[in-house]
Amino acid sequence: MGKSYIKEKINVMLSHTIMLGKVNVITKEEASHIVGALQKILFEINRGTVGEDIDLKSELEKKDPELYKKAYTATGEPEIAATAKRLFFLRGLK
Repeated sequence: MGKSYIKEKINVMLSHTIMLGKVNVITKEEASHIVGALQKILFEINRGTVGEDIDLKSELEKKDPELYKKAYTATGEPEIAATAKRLFFLRGLK
């Protein structure tokens, strides 16, 4: 896994987290904390202080131990992300 794969995974997790926060699957405060942690990891990757073989789950745990499990599970599972997308678009149609 190279840096581009990790960056892409983080970007997907960022967008899913924002979406989940907007449709109240997770609270906006939780979404904000998760986004902040992911942005810190992305910054460290760009600076070169984190290697290419980063374990995203353990890095999230270091940044925010209370929310890492919820963040990793909620943003990494396709069915939850798909549900969030459907809810987001349905909410916009009302």
